[in-house]
Amino acid sequence: MIPISVIIISKNEGYIIDKTLQSLQGLTDDIILIDSGSTDDTLAIAKRFHVKIIQTTWDGYGANKNKGISLAKYNWILSLDADEIIDEQLFQSISNKTFFNENIVYQLKFSVFIGSVLLKHGQPGNVKKIRIFNKKKIKWNNDLVHERLDLPNGVKIEQIPGRVLHYSYKNIDHCIGKTNTYTSLVAQQMFINEKRYTFLKLYLNPLYTFFRNYIIKLGFLDGFWGYTYACMNSYYCYLKYAKLKELKKKGLVEMTVEQKYSLTK
Repeated sequence: MIPISVIIISKNEGYIIDKTLQSLQGLTDDIILIDSGSTDDTLAIAKRFHVKIIQTTWDGYGANKNKGISLAKYNWILSLDADEIIDEQLFQSISNKTFFNENIVYQLKFSVFIGSVLLKHGQPGNVKKIRIFNKKKIKWNNDLVHERLDLPNGVKIEQIPGRVLHYSYKNIDHCIGKTNTYTSLVAQQMFINEKRYTFLKLYLNPLYTFFRNYIIKLGFLDGFWGYTYACMNSYYCYLKYAKLKELKKKGLVEMTVEQKYSLTK
């Protein structure tokens, strides 16, 4: 086992958490599950594995991931969501890697699934994310959703062979539900950051988003599911600005940052 801590955030991930944790067995002796109120069998399943379970409130993706980092045994962190499984090649790559330079972060390739269908084209066809880093240098920002790592100047990005298998959506209903939840959080974050909606963003960006995913990035090659993903991604683009417009129309523009943030609690 190598000196790396795995941080996983979860809520009601019983359908996938078994596979996620199974893929990590033998990699490290420090796996931390930050759970924000699961009511399904997520915790019962996690208890079958050598996992430290922390039950906490929901304070946003970045904030909850940082809670796990603060409890990590090791300085090097592998950050995963509960529906992300590392494949065998990535397992071996991490196991054989010597992590020593705090100024290097490691980018991983992702394979995105809807149900059991792999999306090979469109936006999901070339997803890469930084997920391994040293906690002495780097933390997540506190954005509610689409959180980012705060990378200091001079940090070098390297890629590790292998893939994270991201089982994003169980089915279309799940996709619609996550889209609704995420766009609400994104709209709130944009409101907090005093972002504006415009005619172009509200009406034309969704059209361009569909065209880019389905035509330019060849999403049509994924058939029905490529079309479905392109439609949902376009809807996501529209919905986040529509919800931002709704927040603005409620007359909340003059609220302080602290008052705005309370909306997300």
